[in-house]
Amino acid sequence: MVMVEINYDFLGGFAISKELLDWILKNIPEGSTILELGSGYGTKELVKKYNVYSVEHNEEWLNIAEESNYIYAPLENGWYDREILIKELPKKYDVLLIDGPPGLCRENIIKNYDLFENMSYVIVDDTNRENDKKIADFIIEKQTCQYFEIESDNKKFTIINLLNHG
Repeated sequence: MVMVEINYDFLGGFAISKELLDWILKNIPEGSTILELGSGYGTKELVKKYNVYSVEHNEEWLNIAEESNYIYAPLENGWYDREILIKELPKKYDVLLIDGPPGLCRENIIKNYDLFENMSYVIVDDTNRENDKKIADFIIEKQTCQYFEIESDNKKFTIINLLNHG
């Protein structure tokens, strides 16, 4: 097995936190598939150990991590183009990581949550913000699950373990 070094230098701020990456590395088996909404510097680290699909609306961030499977879906009415997602989302993935689209648009996943299924975990980043916390609360109420929140550097993220996943 080849040892891959993880680079934490660019994590935090707009990127996922070191603590979030560490949680994934410790709890999600290497080689699992992660579907992330929004890509960035964290993607560069995730692709070192995981099969990653990155939904991205901003052409400037496409292919920032060449090993990721990018799904370019421009924003339409405050959410990723739904028709593109219907056609392009992978049929199976282990983790849904919600870290996009930016700002208030992210909350529109609530209207589009039916597009996402058969995963074991949902991770909602930035749940220190009211709108992101609302997303986590919606998923927790909708699913049979266990969940917990982790705080790091004035940020929080919520891990939701879906107990009745496909």
